[in-house]
Amino acid sequence: MPRIIEAQDWTHLASGLEQRIRALECFVRDVYGRREIVRDRVVPASVVEQAPGRTRSGALVPPDAVRIAVGGIDLVRDDADGWVVLEDNLRVPSGIGFSMMSRRLIRSVLPDLESPSEVRHLDDVPDRLRTALAAGDPDGPDGEAALLTAGEVDPAFFEHRLLAEAMDVPLVTPARLQVTDGALFLVGGGRRRRITTLYRRMDENELATARGADHRPLGRALWAAMARGRVALRNAPGNGVADDKLVYAYVPEMIRYYLGEKPVLASVPTLPCVDPAAREQVLDRLDRLVLKPVDGYGGAGIVIGPHAGRAELDRVAAAIRDTPAGWVAQDLVGISTHPTFTDGALQPQAVDLRVFAVQSTGAGGVPEVDVLPAALSRVAPPGGMIVNSSRGGGAKDTWVLA
Repeated sequence: MPRIIEAQDWTHLASGLEQRIRALECFVRDVYGRREIVRDRVVPASVVEQAPGRTRSGALVPPDAVRIAVGGIDLVRDDADGWVVLEDNLRVPSGIGFSMMSRRLIRSVLPDLESPSEVRHLDDVPDRLRTALAAGDPDGPDGEAALLTAGEVDPAFFEHRLLAEAMDVPLVTPARLQVTDGALFLVGGGRRRRITTLYRRMDENELATARGADHRPLGRALWAAMARGRVALRNAPGNGVADDKLVYAYVPEMIRYYLGEKPVLASVPTLPCVDPAAREQVLDRLDRLVLKPVDGYGGAGIVIGPHAGRAELDRVAAAIRDTPAGWVAQDLVGISTHPTFTDGALQPQAVDLRVFAVQSTGAGGVPEVDVLPAALSRVAPPGGMIVNSSRGGGAKDTWVLA
């Protein structure tokens, strides 16, 4: 059963996502530079300095480079039938390829299901992605791009291969790359090709220690080539400083601070447990809140208070007291459901929506945001609320109406 996003909703979402990505780009550039948002006490220094995704390599990115080339923002409809942002994914967000494949599967499995003529097509998504990745290439239109993957060990390798084929760029692992004379080369078959744009789809920490074609650690040499402007990394290292669950609480203030605008999309009220007053409030209301580890991903570590037993609540209370900076709490959002065919019958199952925005270097060096229609609806297992595939979730085709 495809999910339908009406045109009016999509216009609202696209406007809000463009705004959010622009503010987050400003934040990442700022905190690795002049840190004006910290100086002006909009975001506490401790939030930036203790962010799990803050890395030394993030400070090596050229100041005029687009850092968030691909962002994935997770949203849900709440009880009031409005859209609420749940999470920002700015490191190596996955899902564009799965959205494309969901569309292909619907056409293959249900060829008689006619989609409305006004459904936005996905045929140009690979070209729009490649255009955004190549903008600002050190060699201009003559540059060559590649998609970097950890290989078949990565659960998203299927998507990596699909996107590389669709964009007509090489799919490479670190073992096929080498930095020589400050430039990056793809090595193999007795020849080498210079790569000037690298679409990074592997974890930054794994890349830092991975060995290249010369059997030497690739990370440090790659960061140096990036710092000299010899290769563009998309997404840039260090983006994790802006997408953990504690920083999430300050995104509405970032929008007001950097853009001078009111947030278009709502966020879930978030209580940072590092704050003593907020922590006491959280500990008093454990059974009514959603508890999240700051650097958790894939739904790991999340405790939904109303669904948890006493032992689990006691465990998370002890963890919060022990490392308060590692936890946030949020109100429980009433997530909307969608008819889903499971075990021979249609039943309502919780869904969220991951929407992707790409950024490229525009006129005057100002990043331009393009919100892709390749939206991915993720579905929780029957009776569940966590949609991540690592926790048993699935996906369904999403029809965005023009």
